[in-house]
Amino acid sequence: MFANRYLKDVYFLTILFVVTLAIIFLPLLITNAFSDGNVHVEGQFTFPLSSKKTKEKNKVWHGIVVGISDGDTITVLHEGKGEKIRLYGIDAPEKGQAFSKKAKQFTSSMVYGKTVKVEPKDIDQYGRTVALIYVNGQSLNEALIKNGFAWVYRKYCKEPFCDDWLNLEIVARYGKIGIWSEPNPIPPWDFRHGKTTNQ
Repeated sequence: MFANRYLKDVYFLTILFVVTLAIIFLPLLITNAFSDGNVHVEGQFTFPLSSKKTKEKNKVWHGIVVGISDGDTITVLHEGKGEKIRLYGIDAPEKGQAFSKKAKQFTSSMVYGKTVKVEPKDIDQYGRTVALIYVNGQSLNEALIKNGFAWVYRKYCKEPFCDDWLNLEIVARYGKIGIWSEPNPIPPWDFRHGKTTNQ
């Protein structure tokens, strides 16, 4: 009888010990398993990028410009290969629009063959890095607007400095600089959808 009681006590203490360990260490194991630190039920979510990869995606880097696709798209050498960069917050004339060649030439004159600073802001639907580009401390994105070779892309330009860019666009418009020398320039986002007049 004493032996049975002793075995029950040992059994109870063992269960208590295991439960205590589970309470202490299980949250730690789960927290380490998920980068967001939250407890998740299996199948509840898809695994996010690790915090390290997210930081790398937004990390500022430098590279030589090796290609110019158009006014707002360039290729920069990054880690041994060319990475296509879509300029953040602006939209330059499309091929077939007035000033598309001049916008491309302007971008080329500013950055082609030069080392630029790339400040990533996003990844677009085509997998391109969307970024701010700086050369010798000057913003290429802003320069295109100021010189009348791009519109502020209102749908996507959401940073505080976008208000300043809109003011630069207004100045270029009233000064009839670049695209604004045309009677009714069509924004590229409309042109891509087949709009040919801006009435």
